[in-house]
Amino acid sequence: MRYILTHCTLLLLGIILVISLLSCAGKPAPVLQWSKTFGGRGDDMGHSVQQTTDDGYTICGITKPHGAGLEDVWLIKTNVDGKILWDKTLSGKRFDWGNSVQQTADGGYIISGSIYPEGSNHVLLLKLLQSNGGIS
Repeated sequence: MRYILTHCTLLLLGIILVISLLSCAGKPAPVLQWSKTFGGRGDDMGHSVQQTTDDGYTICGITKPHGAGLEDVWLIKTNVDGKILWDKTLSGKRFDWGNSVQQTADGGYIISGSIYPEGSNHVLLLKLLQSNGGIS
């Protein structure tokens, strides 16, 4: 019985694969419009990207060399072509990580992540009030 189930499962997976390949057949491959890298000599990581209402992008992540802490939240705002319009480093004394960013209805940004001030992790939620990354 197990032999029959294994073969039926493999057959089903094969059919799904064939259907998937056929649905992609004849469609052109995506074309790379542009590619950008951001960061310095240390470890910088992007964890989240979102298209903004002005067709640009916000990238939220972590940077090591830019701020006062050991690792800091890094928010980057670009235009539609990926050129940096502004960037904001938000740091405490130790580890601050940005995991996700969303543009808010008022044009600002909200960031979620975590902080590790001393001894244990805590949830981090930041609200930037201005569309240029400023904190009012």
